[in-house]
Amino acid sequence: MENQETKKKKVWKPRPRYMGVVISWNRERKFGFIRCYDDGQSYFAHCTQLTDDYELVRGSIVEFEIWQSKQEPDKYYAAKILVCEVPENYRNRKH
Repeated sequence: MENQETKKKKVWKPRPRYMGVVISWNRERKFGFIRCYDDGQSYFAHCTQLTDDYELVRGSIVEFEIWQSKQEPDKYYAAKILVCEVPENYRNRKH
């Protein structure tokens, strides 16, 4: 029987969340880029990573996590994207 002290449990650690602005969004292809306020880097964003029903538009303020790509370990992308604020001229539009 295995000693319980030698077993290591995986401890869940929340990922840090970042704020940024949508710098481009291709509505037809449903992807774009978000510039992070913390590090100034641009991260790829895809519609499958949106956590709400909003469509991203250029200038939207978002909160997101940064994940490492499994296919290309040297690349990172925006995940679990939450829209915090949209530009004023888009606020009353239906998506």
